Amino acid sequence: MELIDRIQGERRLVADAESVSEARYRLPACLEHNGHTPLGADDVLLDDGSARVRFVDGERHFLRAELASAEREDLALALDAVVAIIGRTDLAAGTLPSPLLPPELGRQIDPSELETVLDEVFARGHLETITEHPRLSMRYDSELLPVDRARRLDNGFQRHLAAHSECWAARTLSGIVPKAVVARISEDEPHIYENRVFARLVDHLERYLRGRIARLEEIGESCRKALAFENSQDVDYRLRQDICDVWGEASDAQDLLARNDERLQRLRNWLKRIRGLQDGELYAAIPRKAEIGLSLSATNLLLHDTHYRQLRRLWQAWLAATASERERPAQVLERRRIEQRSYEQYVGLVLLRALQQLGFEVTMRDAAHGRAEQPRWPERLTLRCERHEWHIEVVEVGAERLVLVPAAVALDAEIARHWHTCRRVHQGMGELRVPCVPRVPNASETDEPCARLENGAPALLLSPMDLYTEERLVTLLSGWLWRQRPAGYGEIFRLPEAVVRAWPEPSLPDGRGLALRRPVNEEQKKALEGALAQHVNDSELRRRVERRLAQLDNLGRCPECDKAATLFEPGPNGFFARCQCGREWKVREGVFTVSERGVQVPAFRTLGRRWLQVSLAEEP
Repeated sequence: MELIDRIQGERRLVADAESVSEARYRLPACLEHNGHTPLGADDVLLDDGSARVRFVDGERHFLRAELASAEREDLALALDAVVAIIGRTDLAAGTLPSPLLPPELGRQIDPSELETVLDEVFARGHLETITEHPRLSMRYDSELLPVDRARRLDNGFQRHLAAHSECWAARTLSGIVPKAVVARISEDEPHIYENRVFARLVDHLERYLRGRIARLEEIGESCRKALAFENSQDVDYRLRQDICDVWGEASDAQDLLARNDERLQRLRNWLKRIRGLQDGELYAAIPRKAEIGLSLSATNLLLHDTHYRQLRRLWQAWLAATASERERPAQVLERRRIEQRSYEQYVGLVLLRALQQLGFEVTMRDAAHGRAEQPRWPERLTLRCERHEWHIEVVEVGAERLVLVPAAVALDAEIARHWHTCRRVHQGMGELRVPCVPRVPNASETDEPCARLENGAPALLLSPMDLYTEERLVTLLSGWLWRQRPAGYGEIFRLPEAVVRAWPEPSLPDGRGLALRRPVNEEQKKALEGALAQHVNDSELRRRVERRLAQLDNLGRCPECDKAATLFEPGPNGFFARCQCGREWKVREGVFTVSERGVQVPAFRTLGRRWLQVSLAEEP
């Protein structure tokens, strides 16, 4: 079967025995997904929960990420946050809310209907009463006993006695004197339908509470990280301010944390009581394999008993709270498609905000097409979302295109190895494809976003749960732009003698020609432009010189404060520049670097976009 690989950006033959990764492929033609949902050409291939998909030539299986329950809860929370954020986003109108944990997610802290009922039931002690004083049935067993111990004879005791002479004590004219008889022994039987309902309900509540606690713990952890980040001393104050501003747009971390901790404490107390019920005699008396259906039978106890009828209330509330766990394949696929579309828009939201942070004026024609212009650099970017990808392209011919590939997918360490950046040439133009995912295994704040500018780098984490999300994409875009900006620095020219006399720098040794290696002042620039206009007829040559003049003017200005460098030292392979604000930037051996003066260990975690180290693109 041939599919379109979103990472490679091209068609790929998937062998019969090969498993496919969810959200990695697009369909080249229409398909009815496992007989229940029609999909169109270029739709992203997603799992409907069955872990397989049927094609004309056979069946392929999806790779399933092996995640712990807490990790799956983290991913589900991130996707819920994405859907909530996109509900308030309008890319076309420029409504760009914070991409971090949205205030709507605070509603998850509010008690569900199940928790409201559970609170009432626990407050009145109904479940503890059932486990301490359960309703029982009377069970009668037949057993051979000595006569003096028999209290109630079995209906067939005479037949047994006639057939077993060893049970006789004596035989007289009037009959047999028995030594032992088959008697009926009564015993309380807890294994009744209502108690099976109790045991299985306790199991369901225990799993539900564990999931709820894991989700709220993740929300609490995000709030604590935000509050701790506000006071971090090892992070540049400008980066701290940038991230705190983005978080501040999203929610009040202090209030959210207080509410979250209060709800968590209550849930943990309930879980402790549930586990106490599981340690009780009644729960132990019900076999674990004793299952019941989702629909309860309307028995007298469940309808009328003061305590047992609460089981029915809790069961119905549990069914409503966990309905998503019993979705049909068509429902699972529809939910996954909504999450994928929302995540695509989420990546677009972070992209537009990141461009604005870099000083671009962004104008969107609609939700999928727009442009961005940078007043300082002569850069015009086109933005478009097509085939579930965001394409960022410099209008100038020959510049490399950046493609963000959003995928709302779960990755474990093994699957993540196959999700990586890919550099290729497409239609004569360089293209860098960067997968973006809401969760990566072993995510680290020390991870350098600019590493994604190299082929084979890991997928980029963009998630509402990550404080560095916006800064991550700002840094990647900045690195991508700076990768191209110094290209061609120090270009050598051959010019007429009249122009050589106006050239602001001396000729290169060995008669190699002329080069511009440092910014020129206005007087030198005007003299050079006049000489070019008078003595050079080649318009392309004049444009090349003018391009180098404009390039040097921008390279000589600080990437942070936009002021002229206080120091600019050209060298044989590049230059070194420094600004009074402490920023340093340089080109050495084909690598462009931006850093902070005096920082012992410069890195993305401490400096964010103010730390760049990227290999330069070749001159187009």
